[in-house]
Parts: sequence; C-alpha cells; structure tokens
Amino acid sequence: MTENGRGIAENKRTVLDFMQSLSSMAPDWDLLADDASWWIQGRETLDKPAFQAIAAAMHDKRTGGQMFIDHVTAEEDRVAVESHSRIEMKDGRLFENTYHFLFTLRDGKIVAAREHYDTAYARDFFGAAAQDQMIAGARG
Repeated sequence: MTENGRGIAENKRTVLDFMQSLSSMAPDWDLLADDASWWIQGRETLDKPAFQAIAAAMHDKRTGGQMFIDHVTAEEDRVAVESHSRIEMKDGRLFENTYHFLFTLRDGKIVAAREHYDTAYARDFFGAAAQDQMIAGARG
C-alpha cells in the first residue's frame, strides 16, 4: 500500500484509464482531483480548468488517433509513463510525438502531472504562434 492507502496497481490503473480516455477524445476528468496541476515542458504549471481547455483545443484540431503506452513504472504515489502518439489532424497531417509523463496520485485521483515531449517537433508542426495562442487561451 502507498501512503494514501491505495496500492501501486490501483494507481497505475487510474493513470492508464486517464491516458486511454484522453486519447479517445472523451477525457474522464473525474480521475483528476479538483486541485490537480499539469506542468507542460517549456510552459508554466496549469490548473485543471486550463489543462481541460488545452485538451479541448487539441481535440478540436484532430479527427482521431491514439496515445500508445510504451512503458509504465510505479512506486509509492507516483506513476511514470513513456508513450508516443499518432494523431490524425483535420488538415490531413499526422502528428507523431514521444512523451514522458510523471503522475502523482492522492486518494485515487491524479493530483499532479509533469509532461515532457519533443517541444521542437511540436512547435514546428503547429507553429510557435499557434501553440502560444492555445496556451494563452487556456489561461483565459
């Protein structure tokens, strides 16, 4: 058992369920605590509503795709996920990136996420201005 009373296997399942729901374009926001934070490499830490806005903006740009889980490691209240994406965009292009996420859980919910990815590829693909605008729009 972890300090928060949940086992490592339950924490891994929560994270994998969330990743699957995010990939399917129907995020299960109940798996994130109300006070959850999401840090994105090269950006500031976002609160849950700001991250939800970014996820919605990304979903609006795509027609489908998937996040593939490559490796999962868990210890105590943390779950690390290595993954890669293959996302079909509405403009016909294919977005493929690699990621490392570190999730922290409390009482069965994700309370913090740290997202590392190939920032140069993302900026080249989306354009620096468009990416900055999406982040700024999420903050309101």
